[in-house]
Amino acid sequence: MLGPCAVVMLWLQAAGAHPSPASELTAAAGALQAEKYQEAATLLEKALASDPQDYHARFNLAFAYSQLNRDKEAIQHYSKVVEQQPELAAARLNLGLLLLREKNSAAAAPHLEVAAEKKPGDFRARYYLAEALFANSSLGAAEAAYRKALELDPGSAAAALGLGRTLARAGRMDSAREQLFRAARGDPKFQDALLELGELLEQQKQPAQALEAYFEYLQARPDAIAVRERAGVILLEQKRYGEAIEQLAQVVQQHPTAANQAALAQGYTMVRQPDKALPLLRGATSAEPANPDLRFRLATALLEARDFASAGREFRVVVNHNPRAAEAWNGLAVALYRTEDYPGTLQALDRARQLGPEPPGNHYLRAIILDRFHQYPAALESYEKFLAAAGGRYPDDEFKARQRVRIITNLLQKRR
Repeated sequence: MLGPCAVVMLWLQAAGAHPSPASELTAAAGALQAEKYQEAATLLEKALASDPQDYHARFNLAFAYSQLNRDKEAIQHYSKVVEQQPELAAARLNLGLLLLREKNSAAAAPHLEVAAEKKPGDFRARYYLAEALFANSSLGAAEAAYRKALELDPGSAAAALGLGRTLARAGRMDSAREQLFRAARGDPKFQDALLELGELLEQQKQPAQALEAYFEYLQARPDAIAVRERAGVILLEQKRYGEAIEQLAQVVQQHPTAANQAALAQGYTMVRQPDKALPLLRGATSAEPANPDLRFRLATALLEARDFASAGREFRVVVNHNPRAAEAWNGLAVALYRTEDYPGTLQALDRARQLGPEPPGNHYLRAIILDRFHQYPAALESYEKFLAAAGGRYPDDEFKARQRVRIITNLLQKRR
């Protein structure tokens, strides 16, 4: 894996006589080779003071500064070397790398381009030129530079990653996918390329392909809980409930949260295992008691499990938090009806009606209660509304409603 734009060390020897003190240059060379950069810098500063035109000493002083993280000073000296020796590829390369490290890709690119031209077989020059071009959004030129870098070093995961990112930004996801897989498979240190690929594929509405990237990542890093959770959620969205449960169950076992417990509960609900969904929803609600969505889901699950009293309590929490939650009022009405709280049921139905169009079931529930209390005209009206809205979707209830309409109509006619 390439380092963060590490400059190359190049001790430039002077040819022939040299104005700088030979002893200082020799000592500086030894200090650089021994990685004693502060000592080298002190010696080279003295040498450069004796001869400001000595680009050899200036080059190596810039190198020493770069190793001491004195990048701005290093850039100044490399820039001076480039002025003195514009064809010196090593100075161009190091200057470009430092400018990249300073996030100045626009200034870095021309120097790296010269370095790549002067040293066509140098992988680093070509690779970092590609990095600068990519940062400048010069995608066509960046692609060409990355491909040249890969010709020089076909096994470079870094170059494959860069090429993949370039292709992805250009909207060529099939080609990008190939390169990002290549990066991840080429070097274990680049496994995160699979996560990047997965996110890109999700953005492109390709969830099945994203899953492929996530699962390959999980083969290398099975304890990546967040990745496994994301894979489980995608499987839920694709209605692959059995596979989703398998993934999410592992996540909940290792690190239960409100979100992953709720997701696993959804999986169990969809495969009709409410007995397994309920404890998870209770756990999720305990973790986030103020979350109205979780409360609503728990209330709905309790309703389906026929625990009507508990369902009513949970629906009540939801409507107290958000009085405009029409679906929660509908659920509360059913729960109250099942616990024979008929006045409470009618109140809940009335609140739901104030918030928007009523579903057919609400008309039917109101009709049954009004019928029970012998409020026949109002009951007849509700039965008729139910039949007009049902459209054959509830054959048993529609049959019963038609019978009651006939009976109530006859009863009201006899009273006239």
